[in-house]
Amino acid sequence: MIPGWRRRTALIGAFAAAMSLLGCDEHEPREHDACAEAVARNLWCEARNVGFVAGVPIQSHLLFDALDAHGHELNPKAFTCTGCVEAIRVGGFCDKCRIGWVGGMAYFSRLTYHLARGRVESAADHRCGACRAAPEPTHWCDACKRGVVGNTVFDNRADFLGARRGFDLMLTADEASRRCETCALAILADDSCFFCKIAYLDGKPVATAQRN
Repeated sequence: MIPGWRRRTALIGAFAAAMSLLGCDEHEPREHDACAEAVARNLWCEARNVGFVAGVPIQSHLLFDALDAHGHELNPKAFTCTGCVEAIRVGGFCDKCRIGWVGGMAYFSRLTYHLARGRVESAADHRCGACRAAPEPTHWCDACKRGVVGNTVFDNRADFLGARRGFDLMLTADEASRRCETCALAILADDSCFFCKIAYLDGKPVATAQRN
């Protein structure tokens, strides 16, 4: 795994490139770029063979599909889990089943649940100078009392913190996907990779099994 500082540097460069697709470069807007809609709506861009989640380019189609950054229409009455029933009622998240609810739609990860509670905003639309000058793709701004995760803005600090945790996990999975896509999926699910015999918890390897 590459050092954290180097990964963050690479991420900032990739994120800046993705943001330019939204027309965020004041000197060279690209509203008609082939991937602009994909960046704004968490879609796969066929033109460049890359997906986007929270404005971040995801190279692995398998990982992009697993991130599943869209809501699903499910029958709320079919859920009997008490945590889910309460989450449906208040628009919350059931940690046991890993399902969150926003506007009657179901989201299958903390990241996508919190992203749905924020709003996509281009860097060019940030009126706060501190936000515009922030070097990292995630930050809480004490000046305007808003949080930014990728291309998504939050007024609620709890949503910002939840999205940031999921965002960091996504970055770890994306980095792992260059080596092993199954490891990337295991990182998302706190599971183990059948091929590499590595188990993961909170994005970190916790055990290595002996190969047969």
